[in-house]
Amino acid sequence: MRLAFWNNGSPKEVDPSRVRFPNGDVAYDASPDQTRDLYEFLPTADLPCHSWQTRTVTYELIEGKIRETQLCTWPPIADLKVKKKAQITAKRREIASGAITVGSLIVQCIDGNISELEVLISQAARGKVIFPVKATTAFGRAFLINNSGEAQTILDAIQAHRQTARNTEYDHLITVDTLVDPLVLADYDYNLGWSQ
Repeated sequence: MRLAFWNNGSPKEVDPSRVRFPNGDVAYDASPDQTRDLYEFLPTADLPCHSWQTRTVTYELIEGKIRETQLCTWPPIADLKVKKKAQITAKRREIASGAITVGSLIVQCIDGNISELEVLISQAARGKVIFPVKATTAFGRAFLINNSGEAQTILDAIQAHRQTARNTEYDHLITVDTLVDPLVLADYDYNLGWSQ
């Protein structure tokens, strides 16, 4: 049995084997004693609220028992959409900057690599680069870029990967805009459809 002090409508649960009463006395193996403001506590039997809902709990003292009830409310749908879209955009950033395989190389699709490749291609077009160029991957593998065509192939693969991530993000964002049920929106799985 769960026990609680009524505490003027803000029940405080207690350990039934060791109860401290409001006057400071401690009773062991306690049982409810209405004269000491201690009652059987009946927690809500409702399912937990969704993590995106606001939970409001109320208590009533009915027939010598404290009964807990909960109310789960959704924020405005517009707020839920903002939250879901932020998750989708974060996922796109994670995927877009991830690693891809180009030929036998594993390449990290980060802004720094894109900038270096763009500069290399630009400088090669102006005759300012002597090939082969020594390079390493983010994973410590040494390799050679033998000509500007190889650099362009790597850059094109990175850009294609990032564009695919943007397209997937767009599709998810459009889908979220169409959703009107808060539960469907909150549980919408935006992890599907991303290529790695």
